[in-house]
Amino acid sequence: MTMVGVGDVVNLLTANGYIRADQPLEIGGLGFTFSAALVGEAGNPELVVVSASASEGDLGAVTNRIEALSRALDIVRSRRTLSIVLVGTTPDERARDRLQRLGRLLLVPDNADSLSEPLAILLPFAMPDTADAADPVTRLRESLRHPPHYVEALLHASRGGTVKVAKELRATLAEPFIESAPK
Repeated sequence: MTMVGVGDVVNLLTANGYIRADQPLEIGGLGFTFSAALVGEAGNPELVVVSASASEGDLGAVTNRIEALSRALDIVRSRRTLSIVLVGTTPDERARDRLQRLGRLLLVPDNADSLSEPLAILLPFAMPDTADAADPVTRLRESLRHPPHYVEALLHASRGGTVKVAKELRATLAEPFIESAPK
């Protein structure tokens, strides 16, 4: 099992539309240094700070630095949302609560199999390609092989929308209760 590091987080985020920010971050004339900082490209106002507690010392000091950064962003009326990525450390409940009040907190264990899960909120959502998928009605018809007449009628009505399906369903449900005319 390989250890996850700050570089792995940075590589994944830069491959998905983030740009590495120069250090120290300059906000309102103040400088802030973290293991890494990234900003979203055009249209993504995200500011991501990445911290590996082993390389930055005490988690309390990191938390204080993030709190100061958050205040500086507020003072300059920044529209950037703040995401805090902690690599390899799990803060206690008190520290976690404090960090969550400052921004979106994402915890990446140093033994994570994949970074996609803990960082999913920062990554673009990929829709599955449905171009090759067969029409769902056709797939249902094929899976049923020999559907009863009322199912076939509902499937046919489904091409006309919900109103036609509702009308066909009412007729199908009423059918057993309709008396046949005397001969």
